[in-house]
Order: sequence, then C-alpha cells, then structure tokens
Amino acid sequence: MRMTVIENGEGYVECRVDVGGKISNRKGVNTPTIVTPISPLTKKDREDLEFIKTLDVDWVALSFVQKPGDIVEMKELIGEVPLKVMAKLEKPSAVTEYLKDIVALCDGIMVARGDL
Repeated sequence: MRMTVIENGEGYVECRVDVGGKISNRKGVNTPTIVTPISPLTKKDREDLEFIKTLDVDWVALSFVQKPGDIVEMKELIGEVPLKVMAKLEKPSAVTEYLKDIVALCDGIMVARGDL
C-alpha cells in the first residue's frame, strides 16, 4: 500500500490512497521523510533480545534505525553481554542527518539502498 498525506493536525492525518490493498496483521508503517518518535524495537524484539543474550551469539542487528538514540536504546538492553551491533539503515534521515553518530555507535552498518 502507498498513501500520500493530504492534511494532518493534532490527532489526525488525512491521506490519499495511491496504491490500495489489504493490510494484514503485524505490518509496520514506513515514513521515508519523517523521523518517527517511536522505537524501532517492538515488544517481540525486546523479548527476542533477552533470549539471544542467553545464547552463544556474536552479532545482533537492528532494522529501521533512524537516529543514534535507537542504537543507544539497544545497547542499554544488551547490557554487559558482549554482542556486536549491526545497524540497518532504511531511512534517508539515518544517512543524511545521523550517519557519523550511528557509525560511531555500531560495529557494522547495512544500507538498504532500495528504500532510500
């Protein structure tokens, strides 16, 4: 599905549907030009990370990194476990506004250039 925002305000957004379709469960929202004020870590991601910390794993990756705080949040959840962090950059703001800071916080970077 693809929509274009026509108008927005306090508590609402009006969109035009450009490409329609059926929305099924567990789908996310991609807003390419906006840094959203939500964590890229879902409840399930947090639960999975707790389990991963008990395994002999070297790396963990985080998708939809928008800003350095996303990596900081993940590292806080990892705690003292020696896991390397890979950031997957899928939003223009991660590359144009925050790239140096995100790179400084991570052990590796993946760029989803098709999304950019």
